[in-house]
Parts: sequence; structure tokens; C-alpha cells
Amino acid sequence: SLVLNLISMILLKGNIIILPISVLLGRALLAGDLLPFAIPAYAACAGTNINRNLVAVFTIFGMISRGKGEQILIAIASMFIFNIINMLFKNKKTGTVLRYAVISSASSIIPQLIAVYIQGFLLFDLLKALLYTVVVFSLTFVFRNAVTFVNRSGKARIFSNEGTISVAITISLAVLGMDGIGLFGLEFKNILCILIILMFSYKYGAGTGAATGVT
Repeated sequence: SLVLNLISMILLKGNIIILPISVLLGRALLAGDLLPFAIPAYAACAGTNINRNLVAVFTIFGMISRGKGEQILIAIASMFIFNIINMLFKNKKTGTVLRYAVISSASSIIPQLIAVYIQGFLLFDLLKALLYTVVVFSLTFVFRNAVTFVNRSGKARIFSNEGTISVAITISLAVLGMDGIGLFGLEFKNILCILIILMFSYKYGAGTGAATGVT
């Protein structure tokens, strides 16, 4: 049945790791109350065995928990535009990650500019839209490395420093989505941030720990 197929899909090795992280990425706030992480997470899963439609649903669910209606509409519109543009290049084999990053940033700037125009084309809103687009472009590469890491987990591998840092950044951003969640006055976000920095510093060196801490 449809329900059983959906449950089986969610319980696949890659999905069962990525989807809870997707919810937290959907909740993670950037400066200016922006929620830009759903789009690069969606784009990063294109062309992989991770179901990007489920990623879209789970990231949007995280955004809904923040109650940011405008940001949710922008994310949904961006994902829709991403699919349309990506279909035009589906037979291209070269520069895949770069192509996804360019398409995701282009897809995100279009609804952003429409929102800026509706709100009176203020300079502050325009700068926020540009920041949003830069974040989407950059994090598409970061999240793609993290998805690759998940897909290769359990296999013998030598992972680059770039890949390790990407995983650390992804986890750190996901932890930001735990803002406001705590117990006995202690926020899980603060505790996990410290533990993650210590873990990556110990296992992968001070450079990776520093990159994680800056994030």
C-alpha cells in the first residue's frame, strides 16, 4: 500500500539519517529571521538515492514549526522553480554539483525578488535577498558533501578535509534548529554545540574544530 511504501522509503539507510536533520535545518534561523536551509538541502539531494521530495516535506515541516509563512512560500516556490530549470539540463553529465548550486541560487532569487518588489523594493530587503541567495549557493556544496558522506557510511573510505568540514557544518546548522528546546533550563543546542566542537577537534584536528565552532 501507499502508506507501507512511504514508511519503507523513510526507513532506508540514507533517508532515516537525512530526514530528521532536514526537520532541524528547516527550523534553523539565520540573521534577519531567514530560513534559507531548506532549498540547498533539497538541491543537494538531486541525483542521489536520497528522496528529495521527502527532504522537501520534512524541511517545510520544520519551517512550519517556526511559523514563518512568507519564508515557507518562498521555499516551496524555489523548489518548484528548481525542478523546472533542472529538467532542462537533466541529460547533462558534467559539472553536476555546480549546476545544482547555480540552479538552486537562481531558483531562490526569483521569489525573493518578487517578495522584495511587493514590500516596496527596500534596500534592506534586497540585501537580505542577496544574502539568502549566497547562502543557498554555498550550502548546496556543503550539504552535497554531507549527503555523499551518508551514502558512503559503512564503507571503507578516505574522506577529504573538505568533506569532513562539510559534515561538521551540516550538523552544526542542524543543532541551530534545536533553538528553544531544552530541559530544566538547559538548552540542548548549547550543550550539543560544545560536544560537537570537542568531538571534531579531537578526531579531525583543530582546523575542523575551528570551522565547526565558527559555524
